[in-house]
Amino acid sequence: MATPYYCLRQLGVITTEKRGGREFELFRAAVQRIAGMRYQNDAFYDPIRGEHRAVSFGFLNYSLPLDPGSSRAWRFAWDPIFFELAQATGGTLSFDLAVYRSLDAASRRLYLYLKKIFWRRDTTGALDLRQLAVDVLGFAPTVETSHLKRKVARCIQQLLDLNLLRLPTDAASAMELFTKKSKGVYTFRLYRGEAFAFPTSPLLQSEVESPLVEPLRSIGFDTGTIHRIIGQHPASLIEQWADITLAAKERHGADFFRRSPQAYFLDNVKGASEKRRTPPDWWRDLRKCELRREREQEQSKAKLFDEKESGDEFEKYLQAEARDAFQRITQKLIADLRKAGQGEPEARDNADYMARVHLRQQFDREHPEADGSTGFRKVGSLM
Repeated sequence: MATPYYCLRQLGVITTEKRGGREFELFRAAVQRIAGMRYQNDAFYDPIRGEHRAVSFGFLNYSLPLDPGSSRAWRFAWDPIFFELAQATGGTLSFDLAVYRSLDAASRRLYLYLKKIFWRRDTTGALDLRQLAVDVLGFAPTVETSHLKRKVARCIQQLLDLNLLRLPTDAASAMELFTKKSKGVYTFRLYRGEAFAFPTSPLLQSEVESPLVEPLRSIGFDTGTIHRIIGQHPASLIEQWADITLAAKERHGADFFRRSPQAYFLDNVKGASEKRRTPPDWWRDLRKCELRREREQEQSKAKLFDEKESGDEFEKYLQAEARDAFQRITQKLIADLRKAGQGEPEARDNADYMARVHLRQQFDREHPEADGSTGFRKVGSLM
C-alpha cells in the first residue's frame, strides 16, 4: 500500500517542492493500463514444476480510492501466478531510471535488453540485425535492411555517447560494427562500456523511504512518532488501520473522532495487535462499494475499446463530424504527456485513449439514437 505521491516521488517524477496534480491522473491511468495487460504462452517453462506449460497471467492488481483527491493509500498486489514464478527464479532487472528516460523508445528497449546480458559478460553473442531490430527494438518488418542498419546504429550511438557501450579497436563508428553474412543478412556484437557497471541515479544509491510514512503523516503524526509506530507494529496492521482512519476522516469528518484521528488510529492498531479489535462494518461496506465501482469502470473501458475495434457509428463520428476536434484534443494531450516525460509512442497511445473517452461522452449526448445495437433504447437512457 502506498500513496501516489510516494510512488511518484520514488520515481523522481515529482519532488517535495512539486506535489503533482496532472501527474497523479497520468499515474492512475498507467496503473489501470498495466493491470489490464495479460501475458500468454503455450510453452512457458515453469521452474516450480520443472516442465513446459500453457500459462496466462497478468502483472498486478490494484484497489484505488474513487475520489482522486483522497489521501488514502493505493493498494497494489502482484498477480499470484506471476509472483509465484518470479519468486521461484529470484531474478531482478535493475536499471538507471534517469538514463532510461533520456533515451528514445527503441534505445530504451536496447538498453534493457543489454541489461539482461551485461550483468554476467562483457560482450554479447553475434546478434542478427533484422531479428534484433524487429523483435526486440520494435521496428516494422517491412523496413528495408539498409534503413534498419541506420536505425539500429542510431540506437547504439546513443548508448555509446553515455558510455554504456564501447567500440572495439577495429571499429571507428557504430556503422562499422555490422558484418555482412549474405544478401540482406548482417550480424554484430556489442561491448559493455564502463558506465554499465555503475548506477548513476540517486534513486539507486539512497535508502527508500517506507510507503507507510505518507498515510501516517496524513493522519497527523510527526516524523518521530511515525518511525516509532513502524517499528512497533506489523506493516499489515498499520496499512489497514491507516486506511480505515483516513476513510473515516474523509467520509465522516472530524466529528467522528472522540479525541483525534491520531488517538483513534493508535487505540485501534494496538487493539488489533492484541487480537481484540476488528475492522468496522462500514469500512468493509465501503471497500465492497469501491470494488464494485472499479469493476464497472473496467467494464465501461472494455466496452469503449470493443467499440473502437468494431468500426461502429462512433468511429464514423470521429472520422467525419468530430475529426478536427479529435485531432486538436489529441495533439494537445500529446504535448502535455511529452512534457510530463512520456515517450512519443506511449504519449500517442494515452492521448488517443483519453481523447476517445472525452468525445465518446459528447457523441452519446449528440447522437442518442446510436445507443445500443438493436435499435431499441433503454428506459434509463430516456429518463
